[in-house]
This record gives sequence, structure tokens and C-alpha cells, in this order.
Amino acid sequence: MKKYLILMLIFLFGCNFTPRNELEPYYKSKFIEDGLYIPYSEGNFVKVIESLNIKKTSKKYEKQGFILLGGANYNGRWVNRGSIVDLAKKIGATLVIVQSSNPKHEILSWIDVVETPHTIHHKGSISGMSSTHGNINNQYGYNLGSFDSYTSSYGEYSGESTYYTTDYVTRFMTYTTYKQYVLFYAKENKQ
Repeated sequence: MKKYLILMLIFLFGCNFTPRNELEPYYKSKFIEDGLYIPYSEGNFVKVIESLNIKKTSKKYEKQGFILLGGANYNGRWVNRGSIVDLAKKIGATLVIVQSSNPKHEILSWIDVVETPHTIHHKGSISGMSSTHGNINNQYGYNLGSFDSYTSSYGEYSGESTYYTTDYVTRFMTYTTYKQYVLFYAKENKQ
């Protein structure tokens, strides 16, 4: 029964899950009338250009007849180029110019408290012997004799005891962010 419930939940939630494009919330569209550009269509490809100087590269392609559809200015983790292509297809772009600069590395650290158990196993035997010597006196204080008594005992034991020590472990993680500029273009429709 539990298996079926898990499968049902995976089916219900898994089938409707679409991963979020991290760049999309930062995309700003430039209003371009329909028909002024040739939008992306199935079977075509999206060209992605990595640039060190986005202004110079964008001017070059604008002279070749490309129209700016919009752009994104994003500061965060590295944007997967597949995500950029997916967004380009969604908005109808066939050319994307990307400039990534100024990687910023932050080292995050924190202290974890780790309790470590230590178990000690005990096993052994105990033996003992005692002796007693005494005199026997009557009611008048006369010694009637003496006695000796010997007693011995033996036993075994086993068990375990656990104690904990607390250790403080410093953990580190490097978090890298990038300033990324992305421009989306489509070819001008000259009809």
C-alpha cells in the first residue's frame, strides 16, 4: 500500500514539475511589433556568443540586421547555457550574446557540533576469600576454645557502558557568484 501511495505522489507531482529557468525573472522585454523580426521556430537553432565586450559585439550584430528583443542583468550563480537557450526559444530569439564577469568567491564557514559515542565492553570475573579467627568464651569469661572460619566466593560479569564526547568541526563551502549580462536578438524581417 505504501509503495502505491509513493508512486501516486510521484506521478501527481512529478509529471507536472517544470524546472524554473533562473534567468527568466530577470528578463526585460523590449516592445517590438510582430512582423518586424523573424522569431525562432522549431528546427532552427539558437546561436549563443560568449563576449568579453557585450556593447561591441551587440553593435556588430545590429549592423548585420539583428533586432534586440530584450535582455537580462543577473548577479548570482552561473546560469547554465541550456537555460539561456530555452529562454531564447520561448521569447523567439535566435541569437544570444552573453557576458559573464567578476566572479565573486565567498567562503562560508560554520561550526557543527558532533557528538561521538564511545562504547566500552566489560567482561571479567571476581573472586574473594575471607577468614575469621575467634575465641569462644563462656559466661564466666573462661576460654572454651577457638575457631577459624574460611569463606570464598566467585562470580563473573559482563556489560558495556557508553559515554559521549563533543567535538566542534569547522565546515567550509565556497559560494561563487557571477555578474552576467544576456541580450536576446532575432533577425530583422525585411519584407
